[in-house]
Amino acid sequence: MSVNKATVGAITFSGVTLLACLFAISSIYSDVQSIWSELDAEMDGFKVLADDLWRDMVQMGAGTPSNRIRRESYGGYGASGSNTGGYGGGPSGPGGPGGSGQPTLPGWK
Repeated sequence: MSVNKATVGAITFSGVTLLACLFAISSIYSDVQSIWSELDAEMDGFKVLADDLWRDMVQMGAGTPSNRIRRESYGGYGASGSNTGGYGGGPSGPGGPGGSGQPTLPGWK
């Protein structure tokens, strides 16, 4: 086998490989664009749905000052009180009531 034939074979193999890579890149790009456009359509549909729901909520009185006053007078929404630290208001860490960092349940030892 001569050097000339090996060179032609290597160049041919490189060309075929390059064409296969270009085809793969274009195929992947097409798939990504397809998924992107499908996602955009889904998001547009969700946006329309969310806007319609918000419009319905506003028509029913959500977000009005009278509704805000009703919720605030109900209680539980204020920022009053004190922060006792830890989960559940008790001491936190391994030295807590359970000894292992777990709270002690009533009736359990």
